[in-house]
Amino acid sequence: MTGNKEAYFYLASSLEKIFPDTDCVKKNDQHTISIFKGELPAFLLVYGSSSNYDGDRKRFAEGFTYEIKGSPSPVRVRDVELVPSAFPCYEQTDEWYLKSQPGLFPDLLCPRETNFVRLIPGQTRSLWIDFLDTSAIVPGTYQVDILIYGKDEKEPYQILTVNLNVLDKVLSEQTLIHTEWFHADCLADYYHIPVFSEKHWEIMEAQIALAGKELGINMLLTPIFTPPLDTAVGGERTTVQLIDIVQDADGSYKFDWSRLKRWCDLCLRNGIKYLEIPHLFTQWGAKAAPKIVVTVDGKNVKKFGWHTPALDSSYQSFLKQFLPELQSQSGKYERQSPSLVDQRKVHPYHP
Repeated sequence: MTGNKEAYFYLASSLEKIFPDTDCVKKNDQHTISIFKGELPAFLLVYGSSSNYDGDRKRFAEGFTYEIKGSPSPVRVRDVELVPSAFPCYEQTDEWYLKSQPGLFPDLLCPRETNFVRLIPGQTRSLWIDFLDTSAIVPGTYQVDILIYGKDEKEPYQILTVNLNVLDKVLSEQTLIHTEWFHADCLADYYHIPVFSEKHWEIMEAQIALAGKELGINMLLTPIFTPPLDTAVGGERTTVQLIDIVQDADGSYKFDWSRLKRWCDLCLRNGIKYLEIPHLFTQWGAKAAPKIVVTVDGKNVKKFGWHTPALDSSYQSFLKQFLPELQSQSGKYERQSPSLVDQRKVHPYHP
């Protein structure tokens, strides 16, 4: 922010959350980031205007443009979009909640197509800017300037500077096992596509690549059967079961592992080193079996689910056949892909 002008711009840490009503009390024209080679550093360009918006109305009538100079690596700029939160917390909170009232929260990162940004009177917003592919940067300190231009102006209205300090050390391999529950069914639901269609696989890989290559996630929830998670009692998620199961007339089961192998291959090439399987029982007390679809007499039926008590003998019989075969298949996968296992310490499943 410069002087007492109604339009303001400043830099902030990527750890900050910039809400629409964030008060412009920080006036950082400079920001310093120190990284190891190979890290993916990011920062925020915060912008906004006061509600009266008179002094700079002509200059920023439509918005502003930005230019980034001096970066030693490619730069990516994304909008930090707002998402609604109608139920941000329960009645008992602590001091670590940023907000306890419903509203719009900064969360979604959306790619930008141009360097033009519209100012919204009375709101503070932000751009997420990160440095890509820092592994080959020569160690040193780099001055990266962000130039802000008003409408039809050739001279910058403001210049903000990021000092990027690249240390002479490569970021070591991550040892922390970091999992986030990845819900393949949600992607099928959101995009209105059939589960495990080629389009579904394409979308899943894009999300898994982001998780494994950029976000430090190296363990993935793997839907060998539909995860019994985050539903009301008696509710269920869209069926997303990697393993096809057939029950023969004698009660024994046969398993088709081909989709699971495809899943493992996808994870391996995108930086996922560990897989976890869904819970073997439902939430809210482990009272029932998860939803498992089985082909019986040529028809797909919901063999197990909320209607199946956790200690039901038929479910126990199923697990006694299923779990040893799952372990056997994991061992076969390791033997078939020894180079991948050695390099990436792969565990095809993690109970």
